[in-house]
Amino acid sequence: MDAFAGYKKAATDVLPEATTVMDPFHVVALVGTKLDETRRRLQTEIYGRRGHSGDDLYGIRKTIRTRVGLLTDKQKHHLNSVFAADNHAALVVCW
Repeated sequence: MDAFAGYKKAATDVLPEATTVMDPFHVVALVGTKLDETRRRLQTEIYGRRGHSGDDLYGIRKTIRTRVGLLTDKQKHHLNSVFAADNHAALVVCW
């Protein structure tokens, strides 16, 4: 099911013995959303503004959501260089 609490409440009201689970699509979507929120929050905290072309955090916005096994060597190097900054620790932990 979706992560929306209303769905869980409705399902458990009708089927109290049922086990509620989230499907993989919604789990991945939720994780990606939290990752984007963390990246945007750091961008604002560090630069005091939204991301612009040329900003390191803005530059990885799509790469960071790519599965590790699908990353090219260039993308891995770019991520590692951005993750090396001390003020990006929260993003590294989230990733």
